[in-house]
Amino acid sequence: MKEKRTTGGNVGDFSSKQNTKMASLIIYSVCILYFTTVIVTEKCSNPKGGLEFCSCSADETIVTCRNNSLLSFPEKLPSNVETFIFESKSLQNIPPSYFQSYFRLKSIQITGGVFPDLYQQYFNGISRTVMHLKISETNLRDIHYLTFFVLSQLRSLDLQNNELSSIFHLPMENLTHLDLSGNKISSIGKDVFSKLRNLEMLKLNNNKLTSLPSNLFRNLVSLKKLYLSNNQLSNLSSDIFLSLRYLTELYITDNKLDNAFWEALKKLKNVQKLGLSRNQFSSVEANNFLHMGDLQSIFLRENRLPLVIKPKAFFIDQSNVRELYLSGNNITQITNFTFFGLQNLTTLYLDDNRLKEIPTDAFLHLSKLEWLHLRRNQLTSIDIDGFRGLKQIKHIYLTSNLLKNMNKVFQHSKSLVQLNLNDNRIEHITKTLFEGLEKLKYLNLDNNTISDIYGGAFIKLPSLEKLYLRHNKLTKIDEDDFAHATFKELYLNYNHLDIKTKAFQDIRNLKKLYLSDNRMTSVKGTMFQNTKLELLNLQRNKINFVESFPDSVKINISHNQLDYLSSEMFSRNIEILDASYNNISALKKSTFQNVFSLRSLYLQHNRIDTLEENTFCRQLLCEYSLINFENNLLPCNCKIWSVLSPISIIIIRGSCPSMSLTDLVEKNGCQCGTSDSGKCNTKKRICEDHKCKNNAECIALNENSYICKCNGGYHGRTCKLKSSECNPKLCNNNGTCQRIGKKATEYTCLCNTGFSGKNCAVKTLTNVEITSIMISGLVIEAIVCIVFVIAVVFLFQRVKTYRTLSKKPSPADENQYASIDTLYLPESFPTYQPLSKMESTTAESPDANEYELNLEMQGESGKEEMNNDDETKDSYYNVATRT
Repeated sequence: MKEKRTTGGNVGDFSSKQNTKMASLIIYSVCILYFTTVIVTEKCSNPKGGLEFCSCSADETIVTCRNNSLLSFPEKLPSNVETFIFESKSLQNIPPSYFQSYFRLKSIQITGGVFPDLYQQYFNGISRTVMHLKISETNLRDIHYLTFFVLSQLRSLDLQNNELSSIFHLPMENLTHLDLSGNKISSIGKDVFSKLRNLEMLKLNNNKLTSLPSNLFRNLVSLKKLYLSNNQLSNLSSDIFLSLRYLTELYITDNKLDNAFWEALKKLKNVQKLGLSRNQFSSVEANNFLHMGDLQSIFLRENRLPLVIKPKAFFIDQSNVRELYLSGNNITQITNFTFFGLQNLTTLYLDDNRLKEIPTDAFLHLSKLEWLHLRRNQLTSIDIDGFRGLKQIKHIYLTSNLLKNMNKVFQHSKSLVQLNLNDNRIEHITKTLFEGLEKLKYLNLDNNTISDIYGGAFIKLPSLEKLYLRHNKLTKIDEDDFAHATFKELYLNYNHLDIKTKAFQDIRNLKKLYLSDNRMTSVKGTMFQNTKLELLNLQRNKINFVESFPDSVKINISHNQLDYLSSEMFSRNIEILDASYNNISALKKSTFQNVFSLRSLYLQHNRIDTLEENTFCRQLLCEYSLINFENNLLPCNCKIWSVLSPISIIIIRGSCPSMSLTDLVEKNGCQCGTSDSGKCNTKKRICEDHKCKNNAECIALNENSYICKCNGGYHGRTCKLKSSECNPKLCNNNGTCQRIGKKATEYTCLCNTGFSGKNCAVKTLTNVEITSIMISGLVIEAIVCIVFVIAVVFLFQRVKTYRTLSKKPSPADENQYASIDTLYLPESFPTYQPLSKMESTTAESPDANEYELNLEMQGESGKEEMNNDDETKDSYYNVATRT
């Protein structure tokens, strides 16, 4: 881009006018872009000829067709279409001259398909209007050499993930974005990019390149981002980057580059993000980066760096570097001067090396470091002053080392929020181990050999929310071990605990407690006094006695040795109870008499053979909930059916060979005293009072209950519902309920006008209401934008006046007034959102797996999330999202 210079005494005035106009133009463009993106999409006005699978914006300028079965484009698009998006794995061809009548078309995005060639006649009629073209994942192998000559106005071209083995000369002088990644390109001609003087982003990653012509990039004077990762590049000319004066991001990971590459790198002075991981560098000298004054991120993972990093060997005066990645380099030693010169570093990765110790003041010069990764090393000790200097540290990862005894090693890390010490050899938790960590929220001590917790070890952690102690050797929890602790979640799975004391009393914020896979034999109510538990997981213990559960919403006591359930065990607020895989033999009608919120009851794999009447139907569980009786010992008789039939969802597979109404009546009969041909003649009164509908036969079970034998086409307790219908209570606002399967949960609601949703609970707006709301919204937004533009113009005018009165321009100021070109980022290229490269606190949380209704009831231990090694993603990491 050629700079426009101005001279003379009116430089400031000229610049102010230009800035004012430019600001107005930018704000106006943003407003227009905003209005076009908030337009509501709906069915196209003429949904025929293929458009029935598409959606259109309200003004039909955007048409989107997404359906993997589509073989071809719609026969006709709206005449004013500007953006056409088509996604289908079955598309076989682009009809010649298909777009010629759509003279407003600016953006074409085609994803998927099986057509191998691309010809210029595809774009007849729009060759001078289309600005953004995406054809990806289409098995494209060949492009006619005249295709791009006719697309003179193209700004962005996306041909990623095709089968291209070569690329022709690209003549589009206005092109700013070019994506050729994910193809099979093995070589590139030296003049392919010679006309692309305005190109700002070039992606050649994931191809088969072994070398590049020395003058390949000579005319790419505007290039800012270059992606060459995952090729087979080994020898690059020392002058290959000579013309790339504005390059800010270079990613060349996963190649075969060696130390000779450092000469080529010296030509780049403005690079901010540099990805060199997984190459063959064996040494790095200080002068390799000295010329890069703006360097912010350096990726050197998995190379062949020296075992001992010499003091001041790498970095001299690199004050702008924020991120440094040295994982996987077999480094054995660091000193207190290793990172000298990186005073503004915030993120340091030293994972997967061979460090054995952290010496005194190892990070003394990293006063702004926030993230320190030391996972999977061989650390056996950390000096008491090893972390001195880390005044702003928030996250330390020491996972998978050999640490055993530590004392006060974190005393200088008072800003610490997250500490991972899992997979080490720690035996005891002392009172002073975490002293001073008043901001710590997340502490992971999983997979150690901890057998003792000294009382008061967690008192001085007032901000702690999650504590992980899974897979240790704890045998007891004393009353003062967690005294006055503040955490909300406590994970004690996979230990050797048999708790008898008031271990968890007064942990007033505790909401989730996991005690599965221990050796507990009983549960006493005093264990949980003054807690606010929402979830209690006790599965896979040896519990045979429960005095009472806490006032929890979700309780999992599956895989234990319970013989019975009683009303004294449960509070009225319990919603989910899993008592499967126990030895329960009977349920009494008093068992759930005090429970009013129970909606899911899991009793599968017990020995239940008796159910008393009205065991469930006095609770909400009867009509709208789920009970699983799978694999019990229930008999197949009318009494059992009368107890279970009113329940909304019931699972009884494996309990009774057949529990259908027909089998009960015709095969087993109804044992109710004297009978007449298998029918209950002494119980006619109940049938006279409650006659079955639609000519169904009424069969009395006892004096208070009956069943109806429905004729074909009807179902329900009284045979009132047609086979295509279901419980009308499921549909709101007078909607009609229809079944779509055999299960009670498989249904759909036919809603009346003005309502929508699965249960007709969502009120919908009419076209008039939608139009009115859209017009009102657009008017308000237009007024806001106009006021904003006026305010900014006024502000620039004031700045102009101030500059004119207070500053006399000098020749040195002339470079400030170069012309500005706005950059349009098309939909055809992905928006690079920040991706977290760190382990989040949820990454090490347990896998919650609680059957259909609540996954977290199982509380299985989670595995530590592995770090993402893709520097392209890491480079867009935003520090603001880390916490």
